[in-house]
Amino acid sequence: ALCLAWGMTWPAMRIALIDFPPFTMRTLSALVGAATIIVLARLARRPVRFPARKDWIDIVVVTILNIVLFSLCASFAQLMTVTGRVAILVYTMPIWSSLLAYFVLGERLNTMRGIALLLCIVGMVTLIYPLTTHGIPLGLLLAVGSAVSWAFGTIYLKWRRVRIDAFTLAAWQLVVAFLIIVVVALIFECSFDPSKVSLYSLGGLIFSG
Repeated sequence: ALCLAWGMTWPAMRIALIDFPPFTMRTLSALVGAATIIVLARLARRPVRFPARKDWIDIVVVTILNIVLFSLCASFAQLMTVTGRVAILVYTMPIWSSLLAYFVLGERLNTMRGIALLLCIVGMVTLIYPLTTHGIPLGLLLAVGSAVSWAFGTIYLKWRRVRIDAFTLAAWQLVVAFLIIVVVALIFECSFDPSKVSLYSLGGLIFSG
């Protein structure tokens, strides 16, 4: 179910980007996501609580790595290259998280993990190499940057041993992401006209959120 929903999110984002500029799209999808998480939390009887003061640094750092940088890099990458290629490169995250886990957490690579990591690297090189005859496209670099940011966020959570309820952590990450990206959107995309948005793109944005 996760793979199906997440996989369909990539074309949904690309559909949303037809009429929504990137910062605005990510601002609104974060808002939709936060509202959805809060509703789900209430249905699960695990209300989203205001985090303790000591948790805010972790929430902000993880938000910047796992949502703000990740989502903005992915959005701009989709505008610059093929959606399928972007999605595949973003999911090279295990390569970067495995390497970071080795250096930061001291996790050793056994034979099976080493082979898997090698296959991931070969796959990434196979995907990128044909496109490098005239230099590496910026869209691909942004896609890889999205994967690296995601990996850093994942390793940070484990390194810090963050113990925050999953609903609370997810909801506040999206709220903080909304507050950060909306400021950028108001600065760079103030001329955006919502009256020109089609139901097609609106549907893509809601599904993505």
